[in-house]
Amino acid sequence: MGRAAPGWRVYSQSYQDGLLGRIFDRFGTTNKRFVEFGLGYTSTDALTDAAMDALQLNTRMLARHRGWSGVYFDALVEAPAFGVRRALLTRDSIVHAFDEAGVPADVDYVSIDVDSIDAWLLLGLLEDVRMRPRVISLEYNGNFLARDSVVMNETWVPWNGRSMFGGSAKALVDIGTRHGYKLLYLMSYFDLFLVREDVLTTRCDLH
Repeated sequence: MGRAAPGWRVYSQSYQDGLLGRIFDRFGTTNKRFVEFGLGYTSTDALTDAAMDALQLNTRMLARHRGWSGVYFDALVEAPAFGVRRALLTRDSIVHAFDEAGVPADVDYVSIDVDSIDAWLLLGLLEDVRMRPRVISLEYNGNFLARDSVVMNETWVPWNGRSMFGGSAKALVDIGTRHGYKLLYLMSYFDLFLVREDVLTTRCDLH
């Protein structure tokens, strides 16, 4: 879609900051809680407030300027002072990890961006009917054609800089659709945004 309006990017990789601001202005919040996956292969020693600002996190603006709180999961980093939990999440373990971290079942926002098993984590999260995030964003692999439903294998591997990783937009949207989520916005690259159907219907006519 088109170029973002000036000022929409605060901390995020692209204009996810602005999109999230607009989404929650439109649909409101329940608990102002979030979960985000992946810190971009940083190290524990490098984590400071300034470093967190520079990590291009989708949730940093919410935490810094909108009074939100949450938890970060990372396969390599543990930093309790910043709410970072070290966990190699899988389809089978993701809901248990959320439970251990005290994530509410209707958490307002979940950001999935691991450049690997994103589709499998989404599937594991939504297969458990107790977990019903209101808004979910996922980074999709724009190297796949829009009509193709493609996911990589179910075992996490660090991104190697090549074009074969993650899942296609169609694959991620199809998983969401099967579990009661609608595509709200597809960025021209990077992320797509899913909203739970009952949340969407409070402001939009789906018929």
